[in-house]
Order: sequence, then structure tokens, then C-alpha cells
Amino acid sequence: MKREEVRGRKVAVFGAARSGIAVARLLKRAGAEVTVVDEKSEEAAADVALQLRDLGIPARWGSDECAEVLKAAEIVVKSPGVPQTNPLVVAARQNGVRIISEVEVAATFLPERSKLVAITGTNGKTTTTAWIAHLLAEAGFPSVACGNIGRAFSDAVLEAWESSSSPLPSIFVAEISSFQLEDIEEFHPNVAVLTNLAPDHLDRYQNYGEYVAAKENLLRNMQPTDAFVWNYDNADSATFAPGVRVRRYPFSARSKPASAGAGVEGEWLVLETEDTGIVRLLRKDELPLVGTHNVENALAAALAAVLGGASIEAIRDGLRSFRGVEHRIEFCGERKGVRFYNDSKATNLDSLEKALCSFSVPIVLIAGGRDKKSDYESLTSLVREKVKALITLGEAAPLIENAWSRWVPTERARTMEDAVQRAAQLAEEGDVVLLSPACASYDMYRNFEERGRHFKDCVRKVLEKS
Repeated sequence: MKREEVRGRKVAVFGAARSGIAVARLLKRAGAEVTVVDEKSEEAAADVALQLRDLGIPARWGSDECAEVLKAAEIVVKSPGVPQTNPLVVAARQNGVRIISEVEVAATFLPERSKLVAITGTNGKTTTTAWIAHLLAEAGFPSVACGNIGRAFSDAVLEAWESSSSPLPSIFVAEISSFQLEDIEEFHPNVAVLTNLAPDHLDRYQNYGEYVAAKENLLRNMQPTDAFVWNYDNADSATFAPGVRVRRYPFSARSKPASAGAGVEGEWLVLETEDTGIVRLLRKDELPLVGTHNVENALAAALAAVLGGASIEAIRDGLRSFRGVEHRIEFCGERKGVRFYNDSKATNLDSLEKALCSFSVPIVLIAGGRDKKSDYESLTSLVREKVKALITLGEAAPLIENAWSRWVPTERARTMEDAVQRAAQLAEEGDVVLLSPACASYDMYRNFEERGRHFKDCVRKVLEKS
């Protein structure tokens, strides 16, 4: 996409969530004739409708009005929450309407001379994104973490574009989901990071291959001078986008890769690039976050940061000082020798597996929510090894119980409050109570953040009683 292509054009933004509103503001600033459409009724989206009115951006509500606007549009920017199979999207494509993603628009309007580091994968994206931005900040680079991490990519680009009193971010560090990559055209990161690949979102994609294909769009426009950081320990990452010519840098939490990359040598995290040679960064036990998966995240972040220009000393300091991201194995407190952790972001089995492997003590696990067509029995051996008691809740409770209740004492909770209270009663000194649902949150909550914060509120009440 070219900048001049939107000026004076009729652009419909399909989806009035965070990224939809952000890209509508950016497009309006760029001179497009923007209308936001959403299949929800105006009454159901009253707060958003008021926000759009205040911004001076027209909005249309309900399926019939959406169809009318999409039919007349020259360009449709599809929000990531809208699937390709949506009948209105299918009809727009059949009518020859050009459909692009929010990240495609945002990347088009990046300030000159800025760089883009883009992070995708099944798990670890948010932690790695935040860690890279932290390392770059330690190195003195103006940078911003954005994208699927919470702040829309378009919002960060618009702020940089309009900024006059503060320096523009020279490096945008963007977490990019498979949904956001579905409709790119020229989206082109300077450094791309793949944290790992595992089956996910099979409630949206027909199969795992379709999900991986969406992820592979990340590298579609990259050039031989660009850099790709990938997980050597994850088999599917090794075959990612095989036809793309790009500088490739593997990372491994098990060993030191034979070529340039990052890995582990004894107790040391090590890194090697053409510019740095082999460098020892720090010992594994100096990392502030627990778990092998966080060793992987740290290595990926270090590679991306050094490729972005950060010094080794700044990377060492930033690896030690990073404090993690909310809802990712987040320590919530301790009561009578029992530690409580919020891992609400664990919305699939791969995330749950990583969480369980992060602890060497007995775990009272709280799991459940909206099922994503997961094969729970695939984790039976690990659950038997790590979990002393299981608390289930939400729509997926019967499915989880069918897989694991034969092997682990299991109770079903009615609510999150009930789940936390049951877990606190079952846990003994030295145990961990872990919320790691392995499911989506939408049966009981608006998102995993709301679920995690409710869990923390419930834990706080338990801690106050001790």
C-alpha cells in the first residue's frame, strides 16, 4: 500500500474495537473518507459510538448498514477480530473490494528512517515484545511497544507522526498476531521474530497448516538484508517460510547454535552475530523470570535488540532489570508458604505446558474457559507429574475433567472466587496455586486481561484473611 492511495478514497474500517478506532483516526489524518462499521447495534456499542462521534468519524451499526457501506467502499480495513469467513467479508471480496489489515495501514505511515521489529508466534509474543522494547530503551533508542500487546500499531504511528515536542520513536516493536497478518500487502519488518509455533486458534482456522500460513506472511516482503530470529528448539519454526531469503538467527534454550544466533552454554546465555562475535551475556539464574520458555524469550529479545543496534552492555542490564508482563506467570502473593500465580494469558495447551514446566513444586491448577478444540489428553502425562489438584471452571470444564480427572483429584468451581477459595484450601506449604486456563476467556469474561485481574482480586481477598 502507498500513502497517496488513501487520500480522498472511501475507506471502511470493519470492526469498532481498539485497533479499528486507531486505524480510523490514522486514515482520517491521512485524508481518507473514513467510515467505521460494526455488526453490533449502536446501543450495544454506546461508548464506542460516542467516542467516534467525538472524533468526528462517521459510524454505521448493524449487519444491514455494514453491508451497504462495504459495498460502496474502495478499500476495507478489516479488524483482526473479523474472520475471513464473515459473510460480509466474503461478499466484499466477491465484489472486488480491496481488503487490507490494520497493520498494513500502520506500516505504510511509519515515519521516515524508523525501523520496525515485528514479533509473532503462538506463545511468548507479548513478553518478548515488551522485553525487546525494554532492551532498546536501555540502549538509549527511542522505541515503542505496540500492536497486539495492547496499544494499537496505528495509534503509536499516529502519535509519532503528530509529535512535535518529543523525538519520534526510531524503532517500533510490534507484536503481530496471525489475524493481523491475514490481509497484508507490503508490510515489511526490518527484524522479524518467531517465538514458536504450536496448534492454536483452530476455532478460526480450518487446520494447523492454515494457521501457520497466516504467520508466514510476516516474512513475505522481507529482503536478504533483513533479519529473522527463530526458535531452534521448535521443530515447526525451522521450516517457517522456507522460500524467503533473509539473514536467519536461531536461538535455543538447550544448546548453543552452531552458527550465528543465541543459546545456552553451561549456565551462561551466549550470543553471536557477525558484528559481536561470541559473547557471554549473563547466567540463567540472573534472569528475573522463571521457566525455560523465558530463557527462550530472553534469547530472542537479546538477538532482536543487538540486530536493532543495542550494545551488549545495555542488553545485559535490560535482561536483568525486566520485570515481565501482566498475566504471564505473574506472581500475585504468598500465604502460609503457598505462592499464587496469574497466567491468564495461557489460552492454549502449549502455554499451559510451559507454565507447568516452570515449577518444580506441586501445583494446584485452575483451568477452563471456552474450548478452542484442544486435545487435552495430549498433556495428561505432564499433568499427572506436576499437578496435585485440579480446579475446573467454565464451558470447557467437562472436557478437561474427561481428560484428567482419572489421574488428578478434581473439583469443579462455579465462579473464579469459588475456584480460588477451593485452591487455597487444597494447597499446602511449598505448593503453587496457578491460574493457567488453557482456554479462551469469552465464556465468562470480555478478555483474558479481565479474567486475570479478577483472579488477582480473588487472591487478594484470600491473602487479606491470613
